[in-house]
Amino acid sequence: MTLVHRDRRVFAAATAIAFGSSAAAVHAGLTVYHGESGAATWASLAGKYTTVGFTDVQMYEPISFDRYADLGVLLTDPETNFGWLNPGFAMDGHGLSGDCVTEFTFTEPCLAFATRFPGLMQAWIYSGETLLGYAGNLGGGGENFFAGITSTTYFDRIVFKGVGGGMPPFPCDDIFFDDIYFSTVPSPGALPLVGAIALVRRRRRGVD
Repeated sequence: MTLVHRDRRVFAAATAIAFGSSAAAVHAGLTVYHGESGAATWASLAGKYTTVGFTDVQMYEPISFDRYADLGVLLTDPETNFGWLNPGFAMDGHGLSGDCVTEFTFTEPCLAFATRFPGLMQAWIYSGETLLGYAGNLGGGGENFFAGITSTTYFDRIVFKGVGGGMPPFPCDDIFFDDIYFSTVPSPGALPLVGAIALVRRRRRGVD
């Protein structure tokens, strides 16, 4: 599978600040599952979960932050995520390209998240602004690698970042997602979160 690095802006300074001191923090209730045996275990623990396969996207198509809001997930990193089509996405040939960083924010609290993806990446799991855990060096097992997490504490946001230096001036390697899966716990007031996050994104980009 050939993964082409595209020349787009990446928020290098913000990335350095956001990830510079978080890698050592680990939440005791966080468990990581790898590979096919891990996939079976994760599914048995996650219970009912939502799948986002990105099958509605086209190659290089920008994906709006709220495109999958009705499924319960928002793309909240400042950079635009793009559709990516490749036979190496073994689930359905469609996926998401996130450049160096992709952030998923959930409209309802979660206890489980998983993805199938190529390459190597790392993840930070949050509840609000509180870091619950860090999972490093996920992947490396081929084009259809499975990695999942479960937590004994509710989380509402996961930030994925590529591993390595990337091609200058990018701070890390591109990351790609074939499918994502997550198990949420319904809570009152989830829908207003979409509007609140839209306001935050506008402020990040300096839009009045």
